[in-house]
Amino acid sequence: MKKLVLILPLFFCGFGCSTYQVGINGYSASGADLELPQNSSISVVADTNAPNPLFEKEVASKIQKILNEKGYSCAHVGKADFYLFFEYGVSSGENKTGVRPIYHVGGTATYSTIQTPGYTTYVPYSYTVFTRQLKLFLFDNSVMERKVDPLWSGTITSTGTSSDLREVINYMLVCAFDHFGENTKKRINITLIKGDKRAKALIDN
Repeated sequence: MKKLVLILPLFFCGFGCSTYQVGINGYSASGADLELPQNSSISVVADTNAPNPLFEKEVASKIQKILNEKGYSCAHVGKADFYLFFEYGVSSGENKTGVRPIYHVGGTATYSTIQTPGYTTYVPYSYTVFTRQLKLFLFDNSVMERKVDPLWSGTITSTGTSSDLREVINYMLVCAFDHFGENTKKRINITLIKGDKRAKALIDN
């Protein structure tokens, strides 16, 4: 039974308790990586009609913090060079059930030299998987005057057992802005350890 106790935690950790799996797809209007001047000002636009306006402001503040760390300055609406809009959400969850085989090795009986065979037991499991999503849209300043297509957009997804978007979104933001402005041409998959320094700095901010 000792083997069972050791194996099961590893099995369930693979679904999100110790790492976060994040995927990002970046698209640019030009088809090439977007190169913004380092002295550009970017205004992060929060949705004033968001279901949770306090969380909306919290996410906007974290995005602005990351942009500032990357050398971009903050500017008020109407005065910025670029505008960054964002959306986020989490699915209602999908239940996963099944059985996992656990093999127990054989041994030698203490009362004789008979070799006992190994055997397999089956342990049922059940867990819920949530899909977390973040979308980013970068526009030039003409968006304030007319409807235009974004210069760049990013779709960031993460699947795991946590529905706490307030925590998970920090890891998604870290991954997203590692590829800010890139035309990734395909989904890039990233694994971050829970407690990642940059994500933790956003959580503690």
